[in-house]
Amino acid sequence: MLFLKRSHTFILFLIIVLSSFHIEAQRNNLNFFAGIMVVQGEASGGALLSDDMAIGAGLGFNAPLYKNKIEFVSKLEYYCLRLDYIEQSNPQNIGIMEGTCTQTSVGIGLNIFLNKSTDLVSLYQPFRRYISVLAGLLVQNNSLNFSDNFNFPNLQGTFILPFGELGAGLKVRVNPTWSVNFNAAIRTTLSDEVDGLIGATDSPDIMGLIRFGISYNLK
Repeated sequence: MLFLKRSHTFILFLIIVLSSFHIEAQRNNLNFFAGIMVVQGEASGGALLSDDMAIGAGLGFNAPLYKNKIEFVSKLEYYCLRLDYIEQSNPQNIGIMEGTCTQTSVGIGLNIFLNKSTDLVSLYQPFRRYISVLAGLLVQNNSLNFSDNFNFPNLQGTFILPFGELGAGLKVRVNPTWSVNFNAAIRTTLSDEVDGLIGATDSPDIMGLIRFGISYNLK
């Protein structure tokens, strides 16, 4: 009889512990991250050499939607981009454009986790692989300088573009409160304006992003 009572007590204790992990896994979380962005623009046209790299940081908020398989994602990001172009189709008359740009973006989307579905993610799945999809708006400000013989149309000032993004990542649980997050993604605006040049190629500008950060579970 004493054994049965102890068994019931142990089972009750186990249920409480496992339930706490379930609640932990379902918590909303804040994300803080740094990022690197590379713009693949007019360099693909063959007439220009470019160096388009940005560094930035961001803040995100995530919330579980369907068990532990799907997560709502929102991101606010800021990047500072350096543009350097050399137009060398005529070696005797080389044109140069350089400048700095800032890009602020707001997006919402989903993280779709690839691990086996379970309510005990925090306990049994500290490494969680996922696919991410994101859509939103970005505001970019271009401040460009170019030589007199640089003949490509360019875009100065501030403009707004919609964007879409597809990526993959990994969340690594450190403890019930903190996680480390890695993410790599490809972003496009389906336009030819992000790199400061207009219509020099028929292909839309593509941005590659690498993010690294930490997540904090809200209590």
